[in-house]
Amino acid sequence: MNYLFNSDTHSFWEEDGIIFYKYHIKIVDLETVKKVDSFKRNILGGKPYVYGVDMQGVSSITPDARKFLATSDDKNYCKGTAVIVHDALTRLIVTFYLAFDKPVCPLKFFGSKEKAIAWLMERKEPAFSELI
Repeated sequence: MNYLFNSDTHSFWEEDGIIFYKYHIKIVDLETVKKVDSFKRNILGGKPYVYGVDMQGVSSITPDARKFLATSDDKNYCKGTAVIVHDALTRLIVTFYLAFDKPVCPLKFFGSKEKAIAWLMERKEPAFSELI
């Protein structure tokens, strides 16, 4: 695992050529998702990408944060987002997000990191290591 960024609210790392991130807060707000989005744009430089999101510990995402997340990715560059869910609450949050916020980037949720990686590997181009 190669950490790219780590803060009190979130961290990014590269693993198997995929960018992963995890929130370190229970309630994800607009300010935090804007920081995450800015980091994604800076590190990827407009290249096609896939990423995994570990939602362990998240109990809520504010409505304005959900709306921003759904529309901030460019569908021409975001090839897929795999959300790793660890419990029923997180699964409900992601299901709600998919149904009501309609993200432009293809998004699926998985109960295991291995399944998430398998799905992302099918979608990624080029490898993250080729971007930096």
